[in-house]
Order: sequence, then C-alpha cells, then structure tokens
Amino acid sequence: MRYNVQHDEYCWLFALLKAGASQIEDTEQFGFRRRPDTAQLDLITIRHESDRAFWVLPVAHYERYMATTDLFTAQESANHG
Repeated sequence: MRYNVQHDEYCWLFALLKAGASQIEDTEQFGFRRRPDTAQLDLITIRHESDRAFWVLPVAHYERYMATTDLFTAQESANHG
C-alpha cells in the first residue's frame, strides 16, 4: 500500500482502514493496536466513525463562514441605503 511519508501515522492508519478495514483480522500484523475503548468495535465501524468525525469539522466551518450571509456587508448596506 502506498503512503505519504510526510504525513503522520494517523493519516497512514486512516488510509489503511479506508483500503482494507474489512480484510484486516490481526491489527498487530499491520503495526497498530486498538484502543481499549474501541476493542468491541469492528474496523469497518471505526472507519465509518473516523469518516464522520473528519467530515463534521469542515461542514461546520462551511456552515459558519461560507453558507451564512455576511453580516457586516448586510449591516453596511442598511446604513448606507
């Protein structure tokens, strides 16, 4: 599997799970162990949760800064109109 050596280990693990979460039986063969709080979860669920967690932040940023109207522009237009 290809990986970018400039990325950190979390990125490598994320890429590994994206590529093969359903095929990995022994995580230690791939150089990682599950945290105790995720031991009961299968790797596909962990992959989905990681996807969701990485999606939440950019969506929140978009909704806060891009999808809302510019309050300062609206205020200036009201003052000058």
